[in-house]
Amino acid sequence: MPRGDRLVKCMRQAAKKTHNPSKNTDIVYGVVQNTSPLTVLVDNRLELTEEFLVLSPFCYRAGFEVTIKGHTHSASVDTISKQDHSHSVDSKTTSKAGGFTITPSASIENAGGHKVNVTLWDNLTKGDKLVMLRIKEGQEYLVLYRDKLEIKASCQAL
Repeated sequence: MPRGDRLVKCMRQAAKKTHNPSKNTDIVYGVVQNTSPLTVLVDNRLELTEEFLVLSPFCYRAGFEVTIKGHTHSASVDTISKQDHSHSVDSKTTSKAGGFTITPSASIENAGGHKVNVTLWDNLTKGDKLVMLRIKEGQEYLVLYRDKLEIKASCQAL
């Protein structure tokens, strides 16, 4: 083995002994203690302030609004028809009773418009449980997601 390769191998072995790769990144769990200023308790022992946190989009309110303009509704079913039928009661049968035809339908001429607001998740609140990635040997914590992402919808007439 050439001397240069041997030196590189020794350097790699020394680096493995002095540098623990598990300290680079790790999954940790935290709970929001306060939102203003933001503080998160990690492993029930380490309290992180906002300057140590990298907040993902899941930490901020997200949603959308949809406007449905005036429209009409209508519904109908096929014609129901029964011709030349008879009735039976206690094993007595009538003669032919004639027939009938029904065509049910319903409509609303103008249903107006609607505004629908959908919230996918709100801002962080006290007690939210977070899943974070510890990076830069614990100097920063990236919030990956949180335990409750509640979808809320509201509708109002225009």
